[in-house]
Amino acid sequence: EGGIKFVVSHHFESNAKATGEQSHPARVKRIAQEAVTLSTSLPLSYSSSVFVRYDTSRLDVMKVLITGPADTPYANGCFEFDVFFPPDYALSPMMINLQTTGHHSVRFNPNLYNDGKVCLSVLNTWHGRPEEKWNAQTSSFLQVLVSIQSLILVPEPYFNEPGYERARGTPAG
Repeated sequence: EGGIKFVVSHHFESNAKATGEQSHPARVKRIAQEAVTLSTSLPLSYSSSVFVRYDTSRLDVMKVLITGPADTPYANGCFEFDVFFPPDYALSPMMINLQTTGHHSVRFNPNLYNDGKVCLSVLNTWHGRPEEKWNAQTSSFLQVLVSIQSLILVPEPYFNEPGYERARGTPAG
């Protein structure tokens, strides 16, 4: 069989195979531009880093590893995400799935489900304010990765649960 051969399992393997290696030139150009930006802009520090891996022949399929930020319950942890840029990217955001779930048995954050769903307004997987939603002109893959690192992997994930943020600083919180 020709086409893509996955050496490492990937959550979006069937999506990638269905899309094929041929793609709209504007989509490929946008993903390539974002990949170049990532090479100089990803957070890289002792306390928390973001690593991205992709095959140069297939930029729309990526693996991401985020190390948990210091002073959070996630400190020193490694969190693997599979990423796929759909055929209509950048009109729609990339698809992201958390792989670090203990075979779908662990949910350790209100925004990270045990089935791998990543819940963020910018991914259109949460009903946030309109300005927080994915915008083809202004949103980016870097923005999504930094959002996961800084808005989800936080010191007090309890308050990420909708409605619970109001309890912060009260006896209930």
